[in-house]
Amino acid sequence: MAVTYNSAITHNLDTAESLLSSGVQNFASVTEIKTPQSVNLEFQTGIAKVTLLFGSVRWVDWTAFNIFPADFPDVNPIVSY
Repeated sequence: MAVTYNSAITHNLDTAESLLSSGVQNFASVTEIKTPQSVNLEFQTGIAKVTLLFGSVRWVDWTAFNIFPADFPDVNPIVSY
C-alpha cells in the first residue's frame, strides 16, 4: 500500500490579454495559477498463486482551482472545476 500527498503549487505565467470593446487594447501581465493539492492511495495484493488484485483512488481539491485573467479579476474564471 502507498499513500502519496501532492501539495498545492503556485505558478506565475507571463500572459498577454486583449480587450476588444473599444478597439484593440493589449495588456501584458502575470497570471498566478495554483494547482490544487491531491492524495493518491494505491494498493495491491495477491489473491491466488497467479492472480494479483490492484487498484488506486485519487482525491484532488478541484474546488480550489480557478484561473482568472490578471487584469480582469472581476469576470468569470477562464478555467473552473
